[in-house]
Amino acid sequence: MRPLVSRFSIPVLIVVAVFVAGQSSSATTLPLDLATLSGVAQIGTVTTTQVGGNVRVTIRLNSGYLLPTDDGYLMFNTSGSLRLTKTSLGGFSISKMSDKLTYVTTIGGFTFTDIFKIDTGEGGEKREHSSSGRDNHDKDDRSADGDDDKRKGKHHHHDSDDQILLSTLTFTILNANVNQLTGFGVQFCVVDESSCGKTGFAKTSVPSVPEPGTLVLLGTGLVGLASVARRSVRRRARSMAASRMI
Repeated sequence: MRPLVSRFSIPVLIVVAVFVAGQSSSATTLPLDLATLSGVAQIGTVTTTQVGGNVRVTIRLNSGYLLPTDDGYLMFNTSGSLRLTKTSLGGFSISKMSDKLTYVTTIGGFTFTDIFKIDTGEGGEKREHSSSGRDNHDKDDRSADGDDDKRKGKHHHHDSDDQILLSTLTFTILNANVNQLTGFGVQFCVVDESSCGKTGFAKTSVPSVPEPGTLVLLGTGLVGLASVARRSVRRRARSMAASRMI
């Protein structure tokens, strides 16, 4: 019976290992480690999880950084056939939060395929932007790079302009696949004592994707390992059978 157990246990272990690897890859975490502010890095992380036909996104900022939610920015790089629209984001973890697809693709020196401005409706008077016209686009970009640096606030509280600052934000990207999302960016502020100091922009670094040749070698190695294991089991079975006949 022992050879029989060994014969089937090795392939089962391989299947279990592949299954576990597949499960762990269902959630992907990227570091927010590229920032526009000098001397600032490792802002936080962005985790994506496939939930049916949608992608759940969780942004977590490290201690010392906060996410402004009124006239703040969320940025995305997409690939394939995915095209984000003004209704692509939803399910925000903060009540009354809404988003608006902007008409600029470069912000803080970073370029993205899609940029959204977020709002909780708690701030003061909002700037109006038309759906077309380069002047308003430039104004959006300038305000993101300059005026926003003057905002002040408290962690998870309202500032003097009713600004809400967060360390964690979750939302859903509708009708998307995690493989179609290749990069993320956020606007953040640096905590100065108990308030929010200057703001900047951060983006995720490019994830390291194994080359096709590497994946082929990995698959070949697993097949070879299984083959060696089977031959070892057969030799052991023949040896035990021969010992019984003596």
